[in-house]
Amino acid sequence: MSAPASILAFGFSTFFCCLCLHVLLWRLRHPHHHVGALLSVFFIPGAVLIGLIALGCRQLTLADLAAIAILHTALSCAYIQIYPASQADSPSLKILVLVGRSETGLTAEEIRSFFDPKTLFSDRIHDLLNAKLIYQSGEKLALSSKGEKMIAPFLMLRKALGLPAGRG
Repeated sequence: MSAPASILAFGFSTFFCCLCLHVLLWRLRHPHHHVGALLSVFFIPGAVLIGLIALGCRQLTLADLAAIAILHTALSCAYIQIYPASQADSPSLKILVLVGRSETGLTAEEIRSFFDPKTLFSDRIHDLLNAKLIYQSGEKLALSSKGEKMIAPFLMLRKALGLPAGRG
């Protein structure tokens, strides 16, 4: 197998092995801190697998192994970044599923009937509290320092693009 093909095969294989491990572990025990657990699941076993590849495939150069690690890291980071959206109860996704399952389509009012306005945001608030991005301060919710650090790049990008904070 050529070096580029080996890099792709090993990079995708290490990611896929970690993805299978992720699915298995989540079926056994769903962690409270998703991001930390995902980082552990994708990077510790990924590093071990790349080490085993290095020992088993002596024809691969250090540059090849670095490329495998970069591909694995890129795939893992992309997955970890989209994971929260995939596990969340997305109203947009729910609307697509509802309309897709309907044989004749749905009116906007019929779609609204599937949503409870009182709980529409409660799951998101719970997720933010669990991730320690916000915290309860008396009757109010406040942004934690971790939350401030997380939104800072997004606010800077929005400002650079001339978009108002908090709106599309």
